[in-house]
Amino acid sequence: MKKSAVFMRIVAMFMVLAMVLAAPQFTTPVSAKEVDVSDAWVAYESYKGCATYSVDKKQKYGNSAYSIKITNTGYNYATVKKEVSLKPNTQYRYSAMIKYTGYELEPGSTGDAGGSLGVLIGTSWNVTEFNNKNKWVRISYNFTTDDTGKATLYLRNGYPYCKGTAYYSDIRLEEVKTSNKWNILILLVKNINADVNVDGKTTHYKGSFSKGDINFLKKNLGKELKKQLPKVSDKLIGVNSVDTYVVNTPIKELKLTDDVTSNSIDPYNNATIQKAIDKYTAKKIYQQIILVEPMEYGITQWGGLGGNKYKGINYCQYIHYPGSNKFSYQESYAKYPISGYIHEILHGVERDSKAIDGDAIPDLHENIGIYKDYYSDETDGWYSYHHDYITGNLPDGRGINKSVLKRPSAYILVSDDMTVGEGISVSGSLPKHISKLVTVGKPSNAKYTGKAVKAKVKVKGGKKGRDYKITYSDNKAAGTAKVIIKGTGNYYGSIEKTFEIKKKK
Repeated sequence: MKKSAVFMRIVAMFMVLAMVLAAPQFTTPVSAKEVDVSDAWVAYESYKGCATYSVDKKQKYGNSAYSIKITNTGYNYATVKKEVSLKPNTQYRYSAMIKYTGYELEPGSTGDAGGSLGVLIGTSWNVTEFNNKNKWVRISYNFTTDDTGKATLYLRNGYPYCKGTAYYSDIRLEEVKTSNKWNILILLVKNINADVNVDGKTTHYKGSFSKGDINFLKKNLGKELKKQLPKVSDKLIGVNSVDTYVVNTPIKELKLTDDVTSNSIDPYNNATIQKAIDKYTAKKIYQQIILVEPMEYGITQWGGLGGNKYKGINYCQYIHYPGSNKFSYQESYAKYPISGYIHEILHGVERDSKAIDGDAIPDLHENIGIYKDYYSDETDGWYSYHHDYITGNLPDGRGINKSVLKRPSAYILVSDDMTVGEGISVSGSLPKHISKLVTVGKPSNAKYTGKAVKAKVKVKGGKKGRDYKITYSDNKAAGTAKVIIKGTGNYYGSIEKTFEIKKKK
């Protein structure tokens, strides 16, 4: 790689990240040939020349045999990289478990630093959040390839400068399959016993759902979402499943601000809600999360809050008055009873659309501005507005970008190979990735039986039980299932193949 090209790439990186520090000195990057996903990670940058790159066999996570280790011996920013050739214009998820020791931010620096991931596509540079804690945390980033399919993956330590050691293990690159058939997770918060902000003053609020409230919501909310979302969207949004669970642990802390419309639950800073979401999303892929809370006006002036994400999943909140076994107090909403829930779901659609087209996407609340004729229609104005907003039939022809209605529905492993190469020191020999030993054929599709389906797969090389084992996932229902060949003994990592389970006509 020419130095001029390297320099321009680094300049572009600085521009995108908008770093205010002066451009630092750095060592010449290790040259690397164009590689595919089966080739090695190589040492790349050390901005102040005070970094070491190595492998640690004791620090590891999951089925990984070791971790890649970047140590900043002084205040520094350093990376290793891997260039990959992927499918053009395709969405991928890049993730790793990251752990940190000896963290120290350079004095005078603002913000945070530590171990993180980076992706370079053309001249577009994207980064994830940092982890500088002494515990394993999974960091992930979804990206879409351009027309070339080429991307460069980075493991980073620093930015701004910091001291300490970052460990990277269980590094995964997965292709993202999308669908407009959503799985929706509903969490019913049974009790709130927390301080709230009312008209700028802090007071205390206790609210709870009765057994009758819980039964009403569990029986009707999912049923209405399955009916109304496809209807209002002309089937652009389908509902595959709705799972409703009760959070029995009382919520003792709300997010408070001087804004009277606040008093909301922040899942990132509420251990109870975070634990509940993580529990269910670990078992199933969801495209929408809805939190239902026992609150009422006077305590909060919002009916719902949308447009947020939790670990990449669209997330919204809605209040349900305790003791009210209906969704709306207005008779005009009788045929569209959960308009409020759908409105908050659409705030997530609005946000995703604006990320693509910016100002070309109308604000969802423009039904009380530009499109006020909808708002003044008290019969079915909200239904008509939501329908036209989704389908692109507003009076001026505008609407959302419909591509955002297709959300991640499956993650297909492309590679979890952590093979290291130039510039990364290794003591002794390393276990090999299972892909270095075996080749795996494409399993045949199967028919739905109502029970777990285990499609046959041909594995050439190695010995089953000694070098690898075969497991299955997502193989009970119709749809995409996986065969997983997982390395054992002297081999680590996995190879995944997919097959379809088709329902009988």
